[in-house]
Amino acid sequence: MSRDYMAKRVAKRKGISYAKALHLLRPAGADEWEPSQDDLLNEAIQAACEELTGRRAGSRTFDFGEIGRPGFWAEDVTIDVADPDLDSVTTDGSGGSDGWLYVNVRFSFLGYVHKSDVHNYSAKVVEFDWNDRYSQVAFTPDQAWTLRWNCHILPLQPYVQPELTFDCVLEPVIEPFSFGG
Repeated sequence: MSRDYMAKRVAKRKGISYAKALHLLRPAGADEWEPSQDDLLNEAIQAACEELTGRRAGSRTFDFGEIGRPGFWAEDVTIDVADPDLDSVTTDGSGGSDGWLYVNVRFSFLGYVHKSDVHNYSAKVVEFDWNDRYSQVAFTPDQAWTLRWNCHILPLQPYVQPELTFDCVLEPVIEPFSFGG
């Protein structure tokens, strides 16, 4: 089991930051060990994605087009899960302490459809009797979107994450092949 995986589990279980969990799992005799800038950046990205949950999709800031064309009309769509692909992180290459950071993110959404139509769609029914007219459904498009943040990298200090300010959703990442079932 990798140190990163263990740190994520410890952080979640103890309710502490990923960087602090990495510090707890530091190698024996490494009293001065500190998380790398990549560790801190990855934690900041994961935290920034978690902050997106619950926000309404389809607004000017969170424009997902037709929400991945799920094949049905859902109302009041919100972000349920934002899962960043940390291997896709790129920057604008300016090299300064401020710049744009781009990350591919897969989303799951929650929305509402008329009860009479709920069984016509491939969405997962979360709560059939949400109210008199609607059922709550969840759906996950087959694509990822590229998100852009303004990234302010602070001087490397123990446990200090870069500051990320969400900017916008860019074009969806087009997957050349889909092997979904």
